[in-house]
Amino acid sequence: MQAEKIIQRLQADYGLKHKGDYLREGRCPECGKKELFISASEPHHLKCGRETKCNWGMKTRDLYPDLYQPLHELHPATKADPHATAKAYLKSRGLDPALFAREFVQGQRYEREAIREPKGTETVRFYLNAEKSVYWERFIQVIDMADKPKKAHFNGSYKGLWWQAHDFLPESGKQVFLVEGIIDALSLIQSGFKAVALMSCNNWPEKSLQAYVGKGIHWVVALDNDPAGQRYTREFVRKLQALHEHAEACTAPDRQKCDWNDLLKACGGTIPREKLSEWFYTGRLLTASSATRKALEIVEHTKKHRFTFEFANQLYAAKYSDKDEDNPIQLENIANCKPEFLYFQKDTLSGDSSYYLSVTRPSQDGQRPQVYKDVFTSSTLGAAPKFKDRLMDVGAGLMFTGSTKQLEQHQKAYWFPEGETMPEVNTINFLGYTSELNGWLFPKHAVFNGRLYRVNEDDFFDLPDGRKVKTTFRQDTVTIGDPTDSHRPGLWLEDYKTAYGAKGLAILAYWAGSFLVQQIRQQQESYPFLELCGPPGSGKTSVLTFLWKLTGREGYEGLDLAKATHSNRWRSLAQLANMPLVAIEGDPSKSESGHQRRTFDLNEAKPLYNGRGMRGTSPKNNGIETHEPPFRGVLILAQNAAIDSEPAVMERIVQIHWDKSHFSDQGQQAAQRLQRLEMTHINGFMTACITQEKPLLASYQAHYQTCLERLENEGGLSNQRLRHNHAQIMAMAHALQSIGILGGLGTSDLAALDAYLIQGCAERHQCLDGDNPLVAEFWEMYHYLEDELGCRVNHSRDETRIAISLLDFVQQLAEHRLKPLDLPHLRQVLKQSKRYKLIEANYPTLSKIKNKTVKCFVFTKQSTGIGGQAIAA
Repeated sequence: MQAEKIIQRLQADYGLKHKGDYLREGRCPECGKKELFISASEPHHLKCGRETKCNWGMKTRDLYPDLYQPLHELHPATKADPHATAKAYLKSRGLDPALFAREFVQGQRYEREAIREPKGTETVRFYLNAEKSVYWERFIQVIDMADKPKKAHFNGSYKGLWWQAHDFLPESGKQVFLVEGIIDALSLIQSGFKAVALMSCNNWPEKSLQAYVGKGIHWVVALDNDPAGQRYTREFVRKLQALHEHAEACTAPDRQKCDWNDLLKACGGTIPREKLSEWFYTGRLLTASSATRKALEIVEHTKKHRFTFEFANQLYAAKYSDKDEDNPIQLENIANCKPEFLYFQKDTLSGDSSYYLSVTRPSQDGQRPQVYKDVFTSSTLGAAPKFKDRLMDVGAGLMFTGSTKQLEQHQKAYWFPEGETMPEVNTINFLGYTSELNGWLFPKHAVFNGRLYRVNEDDFFDLPDGRKVKTTFRQDTVTIGDPTDSHRPGLWLEDYKTAYGAKGLAILAYWAGSFLVQQIRQQQESYPFLELCGPPGSGKTSVLTFLWKLTGREGYEGLDLAKATHSNRWRSLAQLANMPLVAIEGDPSKSESGHQRRTFDLNEAKPLYNGRGMRGTSPKNNGIETHEPPFRGVLILAQNAAIDSEPAVMERIVQIHWDKSHFSDQGQQAAQRLQRLEMTHINGFMTACITQEKPLLASYQAHYQTCLERLENEGGLSNQRLRHNHAQIMAMAHALQSIGILGGLGTSDLAALDAYLIQGCAERHQCLDGDNPLVAEFWEMYHYLEDELGCRVNHSRDETRIAISLLDFVQQLAEHRLKPLDLPHLRQVLKQSKRYKLIEANYPTLSKIKNKTVKCFVFTKQSTGIGGQAIAA
């Protein structure tokens, strides 16, 4: 990519201006405002800053496709010029390849583990030894690996070595710059300086250095100005001085993220010596031997008489007077730590803002300095007493003892200098997918445009399009894995099918659909609730905890609604986006204290089906604004008893009745193996789904139409919502298999899943149109016992009533070797009997059969004519 040419075109077309790390103030073609911006170092995505009012954006690859033609196509290697592509790359870095013809060759590199094409690239190769066994090569095309883009490759060990030009002959009394990278060294050499490359900031070049010790060379340690570079700059200056060598430091000013090649390009191809005065000054500050020495350097360079500064990870206030020749500088220690502003962060949705600071405690007992990072509100930064209190909250014993004036002076000089753009990070306060940012955010990982990113050292994600994003939700509840080594369906899929069968596959498909639920709702408006019901010990907990393992959450089943307060329930619904909220409810009658409690009201939750209906809140102000966040996840209801509610609720639920029919010795062993699996070996399942968002959604949509048509062709399935709900789960299972995320699902597996969900859809129709299938079966058994076998099970003396003791009824079934019924489930669903309406449950009845009082379910004997036909199990 020709970054410089892209920037030139952008400046010509949109009037962008350099502002720190960005180009800004370009005129937006959509709204006409001067709000366009783009990263200067990675000019990939041009965007309007008016996100809520305009939000125009375009990739520079789409704007200027001619500039994105790969260098190997623009400048292919030929027999006449086998290094043509490498030369073109050096030119793109502002270097003259003719000056370095003997320093490099063109190579090639292929990365088998790359996650997308291209997996191979031409390279610019530099040798570090005469045998050419140790070399470094810069990739001309960046290759996308699973963890991060790969730009270079080392061959052999460079420990103790540096790279030097073939004509490197340093002279006594002359400077030699020690820089990190070869491109930096070439930038200095092209500008007339002597330079060598250490290859990394922590590589002490003891082998290469030996030949030059004692030759009177002036060594200039010129590493990058990041924390690691600063640390090793100080260390290497000390090491050189210990060898009685002349050594000093030269590094970019603190707030400039600039290396030697950046400086070369900014200076037009040659770095003039006068440009280095500020860099040498920064080096002297970095390596000052004492706070007083550093303060005097500041006075000499800036001519300031009052100022604050940092030394050895503490803050000082300095006062200079040239009248006192013996003691011209007076120092006051104003903080026993070093607070540093990192960035301003603002919530994308609520607008809440804060400042993110790092606070460094000085090293003690030879240990490395301890770094804390935390949030500071504007009020805590505005006054010294509040700042002092906040520091003491951040770390034990951290103190600021200066005045508010000194605090403001330090902030203006170092944190918020005039004319500089402050780094700003967009945040969300939950985990998972945010449609506003179009990606997934977790504390340590993020996924955008199909790529997995790891959080940087400052706790945010720096995206290629220039956006900086993070989540402020600090509960590390979900830890997603890398799909290349943590998505291993071969470890678990066969055991999962053996243990849980078609029902388990239905839950798995629904669960995977939750990872894309906001996108699905955007296209189809809804996604169903899932009911997982069944008696204790039937395996509900084991399947849920395993599915959470696949998602990156260890040892978790769900939210116990019996223990959650009303506000806790609604907050839990808002914590996870594009993930399930599993609600667990046991006996709803009493709480632990014996008092009645309010159970989860599914009527209140109906809008969640469409991603709406979250609890509204009001900001603390005098306005009339309210905030009703969308429901960004899916709802799974796991309980022993089946849900029995009004039709509008029941239509929104796909029910999976979990019983012990799937139990077997093989299934038990398979379930135990699943339990023993380490989460870190399988928590890449969700990552595999969301990094393949686009192909998975496309496949889902295609299969959805097929599955919906199949349900429409089934007789008696007239309810459109029920067909839609079940088709969504069927389609997701087929999509997972189709694009290879769960390629181990066979044709028979999908056929069994389809058959189960089609039957489930039919049973749901029966439940809504007539009796629940279990209730219908109960009445069929009742009439068979009474009418066919002459068995008396109606205890009522009233000819207009039916009174049935369920215990006696079950005993009669057993005596006549009839199919046993699920008694706990039956107790729940009989309350909604439609064929014969329930009058009272567990009503003391004087039995005409036993002539004593028996507790019975009492029904009206007049049949409604509804629900008389059972669906075959």
